[in-house]
Amino acid sequence: MNYLLWINIYLIIFYGFYWIFLRNTTFFQLKRFYLLLAAVSSFVLPFVSLSQTISLDNTATTSTGNSIVLAAVTIGQQMNQAVEVTRNSTSVWDLLALLYFTGVIGSLFWLTVRSWMTRKSLNAQADQRAFSFFKRIVIDPKIEGYDRILIHERTHANELHSIDVLLFEIIKIVNWFNPISYVMANSVKLNHEYIADQKSVSSSEERIEYAHLLLSKALATNTPTLTNNFFNRPILKPRIAMLFKDKSKKTTLMSFILLVPALATVIACQSSSANQSDQINTIGVAFQGVASAEKDTSDSSGRKINIEFSGNPNDSSRPQTETAIAKHEDDSLSSDDDEPVFTVTEIMPTFEGGMPGFYRYIADNYVYPEAAVKNGIKGKMLIKFIIEKDGSLSDITVVQDLKYGTGEEAIRVLKNSPKWNPAIQNGRKVRIQFTLPIQLNLPSAGPVDDDTTTVKS
Repeated sequence: MNYLLWINIYLIIFYGFYWIFLRNTTFFQLKRFYLLLAAVSSFVLPFVSLSQTISLDNTATTSTGNSIVLAAVTIGQQMNQAVEVTRNSTSVWDLLALLYFTGVIGSLFWLTVRSWMTRKSLNAQADQRAFSFFKRIVIDPKIEGYDRILIHERTHANELHSIDVLLFEIIKIVNWFNPISYVMANSVKLNHEYIADQKSVSSSEERIEYAHLLLSKALATNTPTLTNNFFNRPILKPRIAMLFKDKSKKTTLMSFILLVPALATVIACQSSSANQSDQINTIGVAFQGVASAEKDTSDSSGRKINIEFSGNPNDSSRPQTETAIAKHEDDSLSSDDDEPVFTVTEIMPTFEGGMPGFYRYIADNYVYPEAAVKNGIKGKMLIKFIIEKDGSLSDITVVQDLKYGTGEEAIRVLKNSPKWNPAIQNGRKVRIQFTLPIQLNLPSAGPVDDDTTTVKS
């Protein structure tokens, strides 16, 4: 959906400049080239990113104090509103996706119908009609102005205007919901007529005669086919107006340079958006429809506790990645092998079952310490760890602790974690560091803010 959004943004920008600077000019071939370039560029530019990861000496930048913070695991009976938001958001996106693909199928069906009608028209008798499709020209030999109409249709055929028409038909299918797609397709067909009309007349007298020829057939019936129809009634008025229009000044094109900063701005915004999205998706906190999972377990005193996952990937008020707020106490990120520790890699590590699987593992294994239950401990812990090249977890450190055995229990759970698929950088396995927030909320303590830490002595 994000890619589709940027396609339509570029289409709107390109056509906006066309409408302002080129629409009423006589640079017909330039207008055709611009519209084709705009169509292709709108599908290519969403892949362009201005900011790329820069590698030095074939390695990525490492960090000694920062790490990627994962979505939090909430332990207790706090109802996470983000869960419902995510579920509702997922439902809305599913509905929108269904609506979009329904429109795509409907547009494909309509294109199929018109293709059938075009084929039928090509095989039927001309009967006062004149049109062309690719190299196929159909003109009634008895029609008035046959010679001039033949020149017109040959122009369509020789310049392969039907390719342009089909290209924009495809764009209309992909962007069936965007009116700009239909307006651009009509502009392309109208410009085709301008080109063919220009080739069909060479003097003022011929222009008048040609205009009379168009008006004499103004009541001709149009059919919804893919052909270039000489007597296309809805566009007769602009065609006649353009016949008598003076040649446009080339200085008009100077204003078009404004398109460059406009595109640069949009590409910069797109790149920024893509980078943020890549960070979120790469570390796996986007749950792919699994925003939460609850697990009933018991602590050592036999009290029932449920564990849920928080961290809504669609909640813009709470970023999924951030800089860790504290450093290791020994300020060391290296284990015995003294290998560099990365914070971002080309291929991020993965847990079997994805991040929901990792959080379920914690839910299955974390036991709320009895001392913490008795003292009503609640708040947020931060646990920092390194995923080694063999997928094991090492250097597990409690950066922010709640005491009463809460940090020790988190370390125990992470030490016993199944191995991950390691991170990959430049084709080799590397070490990477994460920080995991764990929110503790006792059933009797009630909801608390994620940044609140309460310790009862």
